[in-house]
Amino acid sequence: MKPLKLILFFAALICCIKSYSQQNKLLFGFKGGVKYTTTSFAGIEDIKYKIGICAGLNIGYKVHKNILLLIEANYDQKGCKIPTDFTDNAGNSLGSADMTYAFSYASVPVSVNYSSGGRDVFEAGIGYENGFLLAAHSKVPGLILNGNEKQDNVDIKKAFKSYEPSAFIRIASTLYFTSRIGLMFEGRYSKGISNINNGNMEIKNSGFFLGAGLRVVLVKKSE
Repeated sequence: MKPLKLILFFAALICCIKSYSQQNKLLFGFKGGVKYTTTSFAGIEDIKYKIGICAGLNIGYKVHKNILLLIEANYDQKGCKIPTDFTDNAGNSLGSADMTYAFSYASVPVSVNYSSGGRDVFEAGIGYENGFLLAAHSKVPGLILNGNEKQDNVDIKKAFKSYEPSAFIRIASTLYFTSRIGLMFEGRYSKGISNINNGNMEIKNSGFFLGAGLRVVLVKKSE
């Protein structure tokens, strides 16, 4: 199933199931937080994690008091750091530095979650994330190339695929301080499920997210 068809399927599903639910609610929220990510390169072991950010909007529909369908739209940073030794064309050492790979995505995660229902709602779910590559750069602080020309931020977007599918698990808790507005805390682990490299080497992203945001109950069944 193509990414667009998958997104439309989940959107249609949320709309259609409204008439079958007895305790549903339409929820809206926004969140932001820190991502602790890595990128696996086949054959390379000494890879460090990179810190990035993830922020965006989400809308959910409770098809049952214990089942929440959630669709999100996020700005998502991923990547890693690889310790690298550099030499010039003659083999002379230029020193060592962490080669940073930085990816920016527009992501559309969709998930099915168990919800505890009560006042301070607990959620746990699994989902599928559609990632659309916005930018990709390799960065080496202070590296000198081509004589005296300093190039410490190289655009490498063409070397990577424009679409990245991922699977994820999430847990969250929302503490409501009014009947409609609450503070949500979330943790998530995601892992890429296909090679994002246009070349032969297999490259995949994965990482942890910790964040918080507001959740608003837009529509209750009684309304």
